[in-house]
Amino acid sequence: MGENVKQRGRPKGYSPKNREIKINENISKGIPDDLMIKEEVKVVEETVKKQDFVTIDGKLYPVDDKGNVIINPENLEEILKAKKKYIQEMKKEVLEEKKVLYEKPAISFKEIPETKELVNCLINKTVNVKFINKPSGLVTDPKHVNYGGMNERAKKVYTVPFLRNGQLQNPLTDAEKDYLEEALMMEKNALSVYKKENNYWTNRFVTLTKGDNYFILSNPHDFINYKILLLNKSQICPDEETLKRYPKAEYQFVITSDETQMKNSIEDLEGKAKAYRIFANMEKDFDKLAYLCEKVSGKIIHINNKEMILDTVNKMILTNTQKFIQEAENKYLDTEILLKKAVDRGIVKKLRSEYILVSDNLTLCPLGLNPSLKTACEFLNQPRNQEYFLSLEAQVNN
Repeated sequence: MGENVKQRGRPKGYSPKNREIKINENISKGIPDDLMIKEEVKVVEETVKKQDFVTIDGKLYPVDDKGNVIINPENLEEILKAKKKYIQEMKKEVLEEKKVLYEKPAISFKEIPETKELVNCLINKTVNVKFINKPSGLVTDPKHVNYGGMNERAKKVYTVPFLRNGQLQNPLTDAEKDYLEEALMMEKNALSVYKKENNYWTNRFVTLTKGDNYFILSNPHDFINYKILLLNKSQICPDEETLKRYPKAEYQFVITSDETQMKNSIEDLEGKAKAYRIFANMEKDFDKLAYLCEKVSGKIIHINNKEMILDTVNKMILTNTQKFIQEAENKYLDTEILLKKAVDRGIVKKLRSEYILVSDNLTLCPLGLNPSLKTACEFLNQPRNQEYFLSLEAQVNN
């Protein structure tokens, strides 16, 4: 039983070196500090218990300094108190040594250098690069195979453009480059535009047809193709909103998405609904409808040809919705129609962009402004010029 006798001082197998090794193992496993401390205190308690007592027939008996079991201890209470005090002292010692070890990292622990975290640049989105069909100088029929200046079977090839200094433009950010190299299992800097030999970008081509050209941006290869197309901004419009605002003649393709197409479809529906509501408020006013036909479509239709006027208005709403709404909501629409009738009857003389009231030889234009249809309308609608407006209206309706 001598092996069960309590060793004075530290428990058996318990040393600062062993604790340091254990701490390093726990750090490498990511075990929190508080759990490590609890674990070591538990080791102390179990070690002390084993060295102070033995179990016989399921009962716990104390052991003296010589390893003899005390069957009927007279001072058992004192022994237990001493044991408890010893455990508390060992706990305190462990905590103090633990504090020192954590304030100064163990020499045996190898420091791992920080690595740059890769950021996923791929997008859960599909884009469609569509050819912009528009009339050219020779072909104006939308059904013609060469409409828009491109044959149905033709293809256009795009590459990474060069800068003025002869260097390739960079289609990727550093973060995109790092992630795509990892995703495509390439070596470091394989996607660098500065690579002197076997440059990836000099042999990368993107082919577009006159039909739909879909690119799935969650696919690394499609994402790269998409980024190349974005660099060719002289011929490829980045989105439909830009195309509406800046409809450059050089644009041959536009990048669209399902979300954009849905948004445009809804806006188109709402626009047509608004246009038909405007028409409903003027469907019997053929003077106004005929004038709108001339302003929007360029067709001059006599007001008596009502069927032609209605057919033209319907086509305008379907094909040129926003232009119809813009002209129909013009605050000077009634004044413009009045001036047109006055010019037709010789009451007002139109000389280039100038409108002259014949009876007074008066140019209908506010002082300081250039004569035009708009400034003539502004002149007639000024409160101080109401006599001219009413006189003109009376002569036209006479």
